Amino acid sequence: MQTEDFLFFEEFPFITGVRAAKDLPEEIKACLPFRLRFNLKKGLIVQDSSPEVDAQLKLIYQKGSMISTPLGSGSLNLALADEIIRFIDISCGGLEGKAFMEPGCGTGFLLKRIFDKGAKKVVGCEPGPQGQPISNEYGFVIHRGFLDTLVFDELFDCVYHYGVLEHIKEPEKFLRQSMDMLGPSGVLFAAVPECRQDMELGNFMILAHQHYNYFTERSLKRLFIQVGLQEVEVRRFEYSKGIICAWGRKPLVSARNRLAISEDSLRQEQELLRLFIQKTKKYLSLFQARVQRLEEEGKSIGFYGAPRPLVGLLRFKRSPRNFDGDPYKHGCYFSGSSSPVEPPRKLIAEPVDELWILPIHHDKAIRDYLLKESLLSESSIFSVLGFMQENSSLDGLGLGLDRESF
Repeated sequence: MQTEDFLFFEEFPFITGVRAAKDLPEEIKACLPFRLRFNLKKGLIVQDSSPEVDAQLKLIYQKGSMISTPLGSGSLNLALADEIIRFIDISCGGLEGKAFMEPGCGTGFLLKRIFDKGAKKVVGCEPGPQGQPISNEYGFVIHRGFLDTLVFDELFDCVYHYGVLEHIKEPEKFLRQSMDMLGPSGVLFAAVPECRQDMELGNFMILAHQHYNYFTERSLKRLFIQVGLQEVEVRRFEYSKGIICAWGRKPLVSARNRLAISEDSLRQEQELLRLFIQKTKKYLSLFQARVQRLEEEGKSIGFYGAPRPLVGLLRFKRSPRNFDGDPYKHGCYFSGSSSPVEPPRKLIAEPVDELWILPIHHDKAIRDYLLKESLLSESSIFSVLGFMQENSSLDGLGLGLDRESF
């Protein structure tokens, strides 16, 4: 089975998260090529790597760049952290008295929470400097470096990753390295963005150079089984609906389960990518037409939530204003935007004619908040999720997606 379907951008915004400075450091590029395709050997939808992209990613990771708010900052991320820990607790049969390792631990917030809940020991690794403050304050060992450059002389009851596996060019190799750090019957746990719903919708804002892999529940479970894990389970997060997790137990006798990937399973992933490519092209055209019409009418545009690649993929005569309810981002800049992030309450004194709600998984909560606080009238709020769903049909085929499921 072969497919030539791919999505290619000659210049795709290089997302580096929120920054205190408007301009990128000189050594960081604003745009890089981006190519998305189906990898038949891996059974995964992947971004094709290149030496240029690899080098830029390594550079920003070492500088401590994170494309989303660190866990522990803002109410949404506190709720997300609690949900991650709840699933880790379930996968391990409890946290108390166990030893945990977190590759890609960021600021170390999850390590601290797990330790406070009774873990015997917590260890992390992170290529950037952001984990060092909590390491110094609480005495946790957080190694500075990438996992494949480090050597560990101890075994753990659980190795877990949150928001890491999608960043790894060779995810199967990375899972095997993680399994090597587990003691007998230890648990390997990973939480990643779930891309099936976003891709069915055509939500191209999930794309980023940082993400080599675009997982569905099918492909994540298949990967865990292929590396030899047993008792594999996959769960969808309840509060953070765009995230899934999987866990499995290390076998007592090492074995690789070369699971045969069914033709039907591969076909489903390929069809998902094909649909996503069609819808991405359609929505980019529709969004550009909407921008052009608003600008011709002299109306101002605002974005609520990180615009991710949207700013670089659309053309604006005047940079849209950016708003976010997360105080961590206020006064900072999103990649590609010259407008600082403003608190939502500034909309009262300085409104915009149309505010685009970008985080589709929190669409209803954000719209309800804006209306409840009287920050904008309903006619000034543009739901990107609603717009995509209203225009979802291709050649007469609709998906029947439910807005409240996002």
